[in-house]
Amino acid sequence: MSTLYITPDWPAPENIQAICTTVSFGNLATHAGSQKYVLADRLKLRYDFELPCEPAWLNQTHSDHVALIQKPIQGKGSIIADCDASYTTLPEQACVVLTADCLPLLICDKAGQQIAAVHAGWKGLANGIIANTIRHFTHPEEILVWLGPAMGPTVYEVGQDVVDIFLGLESDNQKAIHPVSDKTNPPKYLIDLYQLAKIQLAKLGVYDIYGGEYCTYSQPDLFYSHRRNAESGRMASMIWKKREILPG
Repeated sequence: MSTLYITPDWPAPENIQAICTTVSFGNLATHAGSQKYVLADRLKLRYDFELPCEPAWLNQTHSDHVALIQKPIQGKGSIIADCDASYTTLPEQACVVLTADCLPLLICDKAGQQIAAVHAGWKGLANGIIANTIRHFTHPEEILVWLGPAMGPTVYEVGQDVVDIFLGLESDNQKAIHPVSDKTNPPKYLIDLYQLAKIQLAKLGVYDIYGGEYCTYSQPDLFYSHRRNAESGRMASMIWKKREILPG
């Protein structure tokens, strides 16, 4: 594995490319560092993977909004929308999300024609960002999903208010929630973002799910973590389609 990038271990079609940057690559978030250095890192990301147009950078707001990219994006570092996912069928147009504890999902269909990137913290999961993204795919049963680095289930602590939200949405979510201790007052719980996402995906008919083995908080050599350091940078999880080269 490169020290700069993680490459998803999933059976995506050959024309589908996907990566997640590490702390060694640098910070990709303009709101969490020097604009000069972030834009330089974004330019390097595009250069490293020979992307002819700008990745679909989002202003992430923990919403359920999905940007549909229908033409190549131009303009260095341009923010295309206030939303938490992007979807496209365009070749060589990268979908990208930034995270530092929240869960990134990279999605493609088995035909290698449709792709999406999703930013899903607990608020995004509760608001339905995954469902709103999946509905743009033609056949949910033909979808592959990679769960990128997020804060792990042994350290992601939340209060009763968050637990009540998830239990009110789906009883199966109980499987992803565990009390920290019987003695905490007010009560505290550990939640599993990976499991919550898998439960939602299964309800949508998506079962080919990969990844989910990292912990941003517990692996400082690889990942930024907002909970570990409030001034943290952000990793980029990115997916794109290579342009098909026609014979002759």
